[in-house]
Amino acid sequence: MTKNKQILSAMMSVIESLLETDRLEDALSDSLNIIIKALEFEEGVIWVLDKVSDRLYPLICIGPADVSNISI
Repeated sequence: MTKNKQILSAMMSVIESLLETDRLEDALSDSLNIIIKALEFEEGVIWVLDKVSDRLYPLICIGPADVSNISI
């Protein structure tokens, strides 16, 4: 399978996951897992912005690195 087909397949899987999940955190976690596998990465993080502190914090972390106590 070509890389473009892998990415398209991953995008379709993400859409299906979003449609099947009621909880935002589950949808984000499932989507990140799909993207990590499609791109053949070892880990990934979804960051969220805290507007009050103007800092980014990890919301979903998948992989061996622990970034749970890091902010940018």
